[in-house]
Amino acid sequence: MAITLYHFTKPEHWPAIDASGALEPRWGAAGRDVPKTIHLSDSPDRELLLWRFQTGYPICFQVQIPDVAAHVWHSWGKKYAPVNAHESLGIPVRRPDGMYLSRQNQGSGHWRVVERDIVRAEWVEIVDLEHDTVLWKA
Repeated sequence: MAITLYHFTKPEHWPAIDASGALEPRWGAAGRDVPKTIHLSDSPDRELLLWRFQTGYPICFQVQIPDVAAHVWHSWGKKYAPVNAHESLGIPVRRPDGMYLSRQNQGSGHWRVVERDIVRAEWVEIVDLEHDTVLWKA
């Protein structure tokens, strides 16, 4: 079964991605057993992204990939992210007064990570939201 997801990037990254024909996993902790990933959302709403990615990342990839390839961020992050970074990375933290999630990361329940390339055959559409322009369409 396939899932539709959205990835946001900076305009200066688009030419290299287009030339290579793939979104490549780049996020990961160097020197540790943390797979490199591509971060995506199950919603095109940028307000659900980590606050620092809500502006300056207007290139929106809509992709369709097998749902087994898209790991839910909370469970993936609990396995791989350092515990002291859970709050800043949008992973709920259990506290004596209940679960806590910082207000900047309220949309983290929509986040997914993929540990492999997302090739052009899986792209649906790429839009420059800043200029309301379709850059690529299947």
